[in-house]
Amino acid sequence: MAVEYDADLAAEHDLALYRECVEWCDKAGVDRVPDLAGRVLAPDTYEREWIDRCHRAAERPDEG
Repeated sequence: MAVEYDADLAAEHDLALYRECVEWCDKAGVDRVPDLAGRVLAPDTYEREWIDRCHRAAERPDEG
């Protein structure tokens, strides 16, 4: 698989939020898709524990 640098990435996406999401995965021990095995959540739990968390993180002003 070829990897290409995307010069527009930072202008089009919130990289600080992306990094925060990666940190959440690191802390939870999720490095690969198989690490999610056995971690299926009910829809209401998913909404509360993941979607709401992502929305709160995205709504915070940049701290940098």
